Amino acid sequence: MEGYRYWSNAVVQELGIEGVEGEFLVNLEKRSIINLEGLKYEGKLYYTLSQLPNGLYNVDYEETNVGKPTFESKLEKIATNKWRVTISNIQYGGYISKWKVCYRLNNKDYWNTTEDTSFMITEPGDYEIYIKNDKVESNKQEIETNAKVGKKVTDINKEYTNHGTALIPVGFTIVPGLDNVEEGLVISDSEGDTEQDSNNKIANGNQFVWIPVTDESKYVRNTTYNNSTVSQSAYTDNDYLPDIIQPDVSKAVATEEKTVEQVIGEINEKVEKEQVVSKGGFYIARYEAGIETINEERKVVSKKKANVWTGITQDNAKSTAKTMFLEDNHVKSALISGIQWDMVMDFITRTPARKDGMGNDYDVTIGNSSRHIGSSLAIAGNNENDRVCNIYDLEGNAYEYVAEKNTEYTDNPFVRRGGIFYIMGDSASSRSARNAEGLSGATFRLVLYVL
Repeated sequence: MEGYRYWSNAVVQELGIEGVEGEFLVNLEKRSIINLEGLKYEGKLYYTLSQLPNGLYNVDYEETNVGKPTFESKLEKIATNKWRVTISNIQYGGYISKWKVCYRLNNKDYWNTTEDTSFMITEPGDYEIYIKNDKVESNKQEIETNAKVGKKVTDINKEYTNHGTALIPVGFTIVPGLDNVEEGLVISDSEGDTEQDSNNKIANGNQFVWIPVTDESKYVRNTTYNNSTVSQSAYTDNDYLPDIIQPDVSKAVATEEKTVEQVIGEINEKVEKEQVVSKGGFYIARYEAGIETINEERKVVSKKKANVWTGITQDNAKSTAKTMFLEDNHVKSALISGIQWDMVMDFITRTPARKDGMGNDYDVTIGNSSRHIGSSLAIAGNNENDRVCNIYDLEGNAYEYVAEKNTEYTDNPFVRRGGIFYIMGDSASSRSARNAEGLSGATFRLVLYVL
C-alpha cells in the first residue's frame, strides 16, 4: 500500500510506546494506522480508527487552536419534493476524519442525523445543517429549497408558490410586492429591485413576468383572436429559438400540404412546447424591448423608462433577442412566438387579476381608446393605463413582431401583435401581417426559457 510502512511489535516497543501490542501499517503523512490483528468491539473486528463507531476515538483528547470544522453543501433538485444534499470540502485542523451530518427543517424541534455525505430530503422548506463528531461541531448553515422574495436565487433554479407556482432561475430575485403568480409574478436579474422606492429610482435590472402553462393541450395557436385569417395561415418562423434548444431541421422536406418552411415551423413549435411545459411556464419581458448603450454598444433591455427599440426588422429582432442572456447557463432569451403571445392572452383572460391601470377588466380582444394615450411613441412602461398582470404596453405604444410568418401574404408575411398608440381599435390580441422592413412603429418583446 503506497505511503504505508510496516511496524512490528518490536518496533513499537523500541519507540517506548507502552500499552500497545500488535503489528501495524502506518502512514505518517495521513496519520493513518491499520491494525493487522484488529480490535474487537461488540462482536465486530475494526482495523482502523475511522471504522470505529463515532465517539470511540479521541473522546478524551481535547484538540486546541484548530478552530471549528467547515464544509460546503450543495442542493440538487431530483424531482418534485425531492432534493439531494451533498456535503463536501470538509476542512478541520485536527485529526478527525469521520463526521455525522445533522439537519432539520426550521419549524421542527428535532434533528435528523446521517453518516452519509450525500442524502435526500423530501419536504420543501428551509433547513439548518451542520457536521459534528462528539463535542466537535461546525457552525450551522442554511439550505433553502424554495425561492424567497427579494433574495437572489443561487446554485439551482427554485420554485416559489403563491396563488400558483413559478420557477425562479439562478441569478434572479422576486421583486417585493409583485410575488403573486395569479397577479403576475415579477422577477429581476438585479437583486434589490423594487416596484417603487422612496427616491423613485429607475429599476436597475431587466424584469420579466411568469406565464404559467399548466395544460399542455392548450399550448397551441389560438385562431379565435383578432384577425383569425392571419392566425389560421401562420406558422412559426425559423431560427428564433436559442441555440441550446434549437432543433435539427436539416432533414425537413416539403409535403403535398405543407412547404418546407411550414414543416420546420411545426418542428420548432414542438420543441418550444416541450421546453415550456417541462418547466411549467415561461417568462415574458415586462416591457417592450428597450435600448441601453454601454461602451458605445447597443444592448437590448426590459426596463422601465428605457427608449423603445423600433425601426428593426423581424430577422434582426430574432437575433437581437437572443443576445440578452447569451452566456447564462440557467435561462436563454428569444423573440416571443405567436403561440406564446396567445398563452399570455390566455393567462390574462383566465386570471382574476385582469385589471388595467384604470381598474377596468382588461379584455384582450377589445381595444380600449383610454389605453392608447399620447400622440407619439412613449418610453417603456410609461402608460399605467396599459398595464395588466404587471405587463406593460400589450395593447398600445408600438406593434410587436412575433416569430411567425403568414403563408397567404407573400409581400407582407411577417406577423405582428398588439396595437399602436395612434390606432384606437387595436387590442392586445390583434394580429396583422406586414413586411419586415424597419417600421418606426414596430418593436419586439423577449421571452425567457428556463433551462
